[in-house]
Amino acid sequence: MRSTAIPRLMVSAMLLGAPLACAVGCGGAPPAASASTLPVPARVSAGDFAEALRKYTALSPGNAQRAKLRRVLATHYIETEVPSLGDASYESLVGAFSEVAALHEPADFESGDLAPELVSLARQIRGEAAKRGDEAVVLAALLILRTAGVDADTAKKDYDEVNRWGRRARATIDSDLEGISSVVELWEDHATLTPAPEVLAALAKLEIRRRDMLLDHMKRGDSSSMTRQDLFTAPAILRQTPLTVAAIFLEHGDLASARTYVKALGDTGGMEAELIRVLDAALGGSGDALLELAMTYARGKPSTTVGICAYGYRAFPKDSSFPQCLARIAAEDNQHALATAWFRETVRVAPTHRELYDEALGQVREFVERAPADTNPEVVRGMVKQADEIISERERRWPGTSQEIELERFYAAVGMMEMNAGNLDSARARFEAALKVKETAPSLEQLGRIASARGNHAEAVEFFERAKELSEGIPGLPGAFAYAELLGRIGDEHRALGALPQAKTAYESALKILAAAENAANPFGMVEVLMRRGILLDRLDRAKEGARAFREAIRNAENLRSAMGEREAFPASAALQQTYARILSHLAAAPEPNLELAQDIFRAAQRQLTLDPEWKVYFALWTSMLGARSGKATDAEVNIVLGQHRSADAWYGALARFGLGELDEAGLLAAAKDQGQRTEAYFYAFIPATRAHEDAKAIEQLELTIRAQMVNFYEFIMADELLSQRRRSPPAAPAPAQ
Repeated sequence: MRSTAIPRLMVSAMLLGAPLACAVGCGGAPPAASASTLPVPARVSAGDFAEALRKYTALSPGNAQRAKLRRVLATHYIETEVPSLGDASYESLVGAFSEVAALHEPADFESGDLAPELVSLARQIRGEAAKRGDEAVVLAALLILRTAGVDADTAKKDYDEVNRWGRRARATIDSDLEGISSVVELWEDHATLTPAPEVLAALAKLEIRRRDMLLDHMKRGDSSSMTRQDLFTAPAILRQTPLTVAAIFLEHGDLASARTYVKALGDTGGMEAELIRVLDAALGGSGDALLELAMTYARGKPSTTVGICAYGYRAFPKDSSFPQCLARIAAEDNQHALATAWFRETVRVAPTHRELYDEALGQVREFVERAPADTNPEVVRGMVKQADEIISERERRWPGTSQEIELERFYAAVGMMEMNAGNLDSARARFEAALKVKETAPSLEQLGRIASARGNHAEAVEFFERAKELSEGIPGLPGAFAYAELLGRIGDEHRALGALPQAKTAYESALKILAAAENAANPFGMVEVLMRRGILLDRLDRAKEGARAFREAIRNAENLRSAMGEREAFPASAALQQTYARILSHLAAAPEPNLELAQDIFRAAQRQLTLDPEWKVYFALWTSMLGARSGKATDAEVNIVLGQHRSADAWYGALARFGLGELDEAGLLAAAKDQGQRTEAYFYAFIPATRAHEDAKAIEQLELTIRAQMVNFYEFIMADELLSQRRRSPPAAPAPAQ
């Protein structure tokens, strides 16, 4: 609870800019522990975790199933944060410790009902935390051991000693206010890790003592003993102390203790009286009062809002406002899987409120559209499963209204996620679902790409042609690029079918589109025009003209950097990074290897200060691959770049070692952690096989790459092109034996 501005009570009941009124009716008694028949799984996957955590929140301390589910969740946290306990870092252990500790409430500490996993982690980190002077973690670990009865006497003695030492050390600070503020910060962290009743009470007393100390200084007019920082923060501390003290207990749904300690502050003419009034109403069973409290903390202390709304969810199970509150806070905190689980619960509680369905689906769609590439696909699938249930129920209640919420965008976003994971069947189903809602060029294009990846080139042409019709007339450079891209894809499919005249027509049409767009292109757009022109000219067997276009594209990119400076020229360096990538990957798999051009572009790319290290390694490997195809030794600069990154712990470090010959194919595959990395391992094994003239092995590696179905990977695209060349021009049969 650092000095965060928290809004006053009694303003309009809004949370995150949206209404939080009781959707069904607020009333009922506070929650009580009860037996539950909730089935508890033996373990949870990444996709099921958010829903399991939501169910856990619904259980009050004392519920028979709660401890069982807590152990399942704790195991998942530990396996996620600490894959290998034997060589786990201190930071990863503390991360797991914090997550497992957050599953506990004051009542758990009071009863001694702690998860064994938490006790085990406390034993592991206690010593290292002490060495590092990590006071809050040391205090938390010792309190857990004492509560669990693990060497309890020693733990209690050490706990008291660390506590006394910390307070004595802070007593030497010149400013007494600064000293007590430092103690408050320590106990805030302690309370976050271990919300035992005694810790919460101690923190509340510290907050009150700091408030009293400030008031005393101000009454005596003694500003000489206050630092400038003290004088600056004093008004905010005085104003916020009632809310801060209440939040300590409200975070755990303890309304009674919150009222007791706010009452102990006395009435200084601030908001104490108003806060007590709202707390009294909430204690009396008012859901509206609970929502008012939740809204009060939403911006400044959202964890307190979560505690209040979790309490409200248990107290008023028929009121959708509380799961909606929890969903919105989770979404604001980028916990999108948890937000989806709470939105699903919201519409279950209030199934006739259409706006709740629309809000839920909008949140999920936005996340799936913007999800980082490294997002765990299992987590996203868990979200999508819940979203599908929301969609199904919405369609049942309000049929024929899918376009109103742009449901086609959601299906297309999920389709792209499945494509990125190599799940082409699932991706196709999603894009087809998107077309049923509304036919769009992007969905048709992706269906064409899926058909192409499976060798269904005639079907791919049909999809691309339909996408082209919808893309016609889109203004501006993006429209021109999209149209030219579709023409290029149509040409590629005709080429694969052996229909060379049709392919030539499509490529030439794409060149005309780019030529028409050239006049409207800014310097960044001109680089893109030239890159696309080079690829099309190469497809038309005009390799020399294509090479000139590529060189001009790189020259324009370098001129941007020299004219505008590195940072200004590459504000979105990922876009130009991909320009280099498209040119180099095209050259690496081109029918006529142009090693000299590839080496020049490789060196130009390495001069970018903003080039990510993994791309430096990829570019080096692609240049090395072209050298292998050309029968030339690896370029010295390629080896230098690989050597600079060989020690990296990340995946690109393993690729660099493989490129240098320090790691064999089996070692690279063993280092791969997911389908994408395995795809790359298959592909890059093509390089040593090609150098060793092991043609069958080289082809096998390309086919393995294709079977992985990671169609959005450059490695898949290059493997597909190299195999297509062999189909178009199979190698000559060996001469008959003499």
